[in-house]
Amino acid sequence: MNQAIPVHLICGFLGAGKTTLLRRILAQQPADESLAVLVNEFGKLGVDGELLSGFSSQVRELRAGCICCELRLDFLRTLDELVRGFAPQRIVVEATGVADPNEMIKAVGEAARNVPVALGSVISLVEPEMFARREVFGPFYENQIKAGDLVLLNKTDTIEPQEVEPLAAELEALNPGAVV
Repeated sequence: MNQAIPVHLICGFLGAGKTTLLRRILAQQPADESLAVLVNEFGKLGVDGELLSGFSSQVRELRAGCICCELRLDFLRTLDELVRGFAPQRIVVEATGVADPNEMIKAVGEAARNVPVALGSVISLVEPEMFARREVFGPFYENQIKAGDLVLLNKTDTIEPQEVEPLAAELEALNPGAVV
């Protein structure tokens, strides 16, 4: 039996900094590690895939929908193709900003029935301005935070330094099991 390849999910609302984080991960990737990246674009145009070109990793895009629902079968097929064709040591999935991470976690579990993958971690990015207006976005916004193993409070340079600690405390209260 093959050892399971960890699949790391990067979630966060629109503009939270998911692609920037992924670019940093790719820039610091060890030369001897094979990494595959799957980018989910809600729209038909693939902007993030272009931003991620030029790295030594395999980058695939799933466009015009969300892998947690209408592109689920495409997601499962693409994971299978990446594992069988590229044999990466890790897979990183950048979710669309409106994705339900719980459904994505289920999709990884579903894929694990056919290919040697397992959920590695869920990284949830939070941007302070959007977090302040979270009630407008409904429960899926907080679900992105609650699903994270690691919750990154991003763009803290856009708020006053004394606002960071109370925001981090609110995130810890929403997801006490995560590292914030």
